Amino acid sequence: MRNLIINLAFIEILSFAGIWIFLRSLIKERRSEFGNILYIISLSVAAFSFLSPNLIFLNIFYIILIPLIARNFSQVAPIYIFCIIISPLLSYNVSAGGIFLLDYSVAHSLGIGAIIAFAIKGKGRSYAKFATDLPFIGIMLVLFFITVRDTSVTNILREFLGQALLYGPPYWIVSRGIRNLTDVRLTLLILAAAAVLLSIICAFEALKGWPLYRAIWSYHGIDLGSGASVKLRGGLLRSPGPYAEPLSLSFSLTMCILALVASRRSFRSRLWFLGLCAITAIGIAAPQSRGAWIGLIVGLLACDAYRGRWQVLATRTGILVMAGVLAVAGSTVNSHLANLTGTSAEGHGTIDYREDLLTRGIEEVRAYPLIGRPFEQVTEAMKDMTQGEGIVDFVNSYLVVALVSGLIGLAIFSTGLISQCTIIWQARVATKNTSTHREYLAFAFSTMIANCIMLANISMGGRITMTLGMTMAMAGILINLAYKHRRSGTFVE
Repeated sequence: MRNLIINLAFIEILSFAGIWIFLRSLIKERRSEFGNILYIISLSVAAFSFLSPNLIFLNIFYIILIPLIARNFSQVAPIYIFCIIISPLLSYNVSAGGIFLLDYSVAHSLGIGAIIAFAIKGKGRSYAKFATDLPFIGIMLVLFFITVRDTSVTNILREFLGQALLYGPPYWIVSRGIRNLTDVRLTLLILAAAAVLLSIICAFEALKGWPLYRAIWSYHGIDLGSGASVKLRGGLLRSPGPYAEPLSLSFSLTMCILALVASRRSFRSRLWFLGLCAITAIGIAAPQSRGAWIGLIVGLLACDAYRGRWQVLATRTGILVMAGVLAVAGSTVNSHLANLTGTSAEGHGTIDYREDLLTRGIEEVRAYPLIGRPFEQVTEAMKDMTQGEGIVDFVNSYLVVALVSGLIGLAIFSTGLISQCTIIWQARVATKNTSTHREYLAFAFSTMIANCIMLANISMGGRITMTLGMTMAMAGILINLAYKHRRSGTFVE
């Protein structure tokens, strides 16, 4: 218990510092929109996660949190997103009559709380449309097929229940809870706050080699499995923060950092903004995910392209190329740079494994091209790719989709992602080049592009799918609002 209290104390101090720095950086008008909400949420979430006597008590807290904290309808979705991103999503099995039903987690309780808050705070007019929901629905149908093919009817129902309750609420709450550009601005600022908070915690974890949140899972008797074991790279901890493993953390952090960039007008000065960028750059380096770095860089360049800043794009591309060359050159004398660039022995091993996995995967896809075959059969056929942890590490979402649902499933999955990016790009014509709305659309476009890049280096599921769903929900709302303003002739500055 003593170690639990010590870990909690450090998390509370670091969380307070992160929120304080973030709020101090905002202009007065934006700071007043938050009050003490971010302090209350971040500090109470950590305290209840560490000190709750059991998971039932903890989930009751999460159910009532949003209805109690949200002051109006507009705050429900942003607060929900903030809680999802910064909370350890502890879970336990729910059974009835000895039959397993679903893995119930904190995310379910937050969803219930958000829906209750919607009912309490009053209905708001949503501009969500079924047409903009279709890309996400297509992706979810493919993922559902992957998990249920060649199984019993009861398992199909169980998986449908589990996936609908886990991945449905994040998309629905965000797409129906964000109604206008003011709501979008608040959501992006809350994502930026999460970026600063998590970055400070992750930097501390990496430098001290101390995974602060790991004690929570042990305290509640939850086995994370070998796939979520604490990992080191180049002598530094790959910080997982409140997540089960570092890759999911880096995926969420990328979205949050791009939201920070899109919110630049809300900060007191360019110096404050650059300071926050520096903090979050250190934060996303802490999980040591090269895929996240690549995704973030490509996302930032995509943001410039969307805003039509072609000269800035060319300049930044040149600077990044030079920085990459210098980093590779410096990796010969610095082990940390070697691990970051993948030029170390460990890095070469990781890259070689991914290349071999892709080669073997393509062989399997060629053998079963149309609808693939069940995941268990794929794993058995590719057991020659078993790595050090005793598993076949399918670190490529596109490859998994192709292996288990074939080229048909891959086409549907990819179409969902590409169509969303294409529709966002086309929405540029509905906004002024210098408008705030264009910047928000640029966030959606850059985040979707970054997600598409990172999915080639990570497996779908859990927080990854939830984050993707929330991104697509925000993109859909921004698209609908853009065309609404265009039809009415009321371009928003």
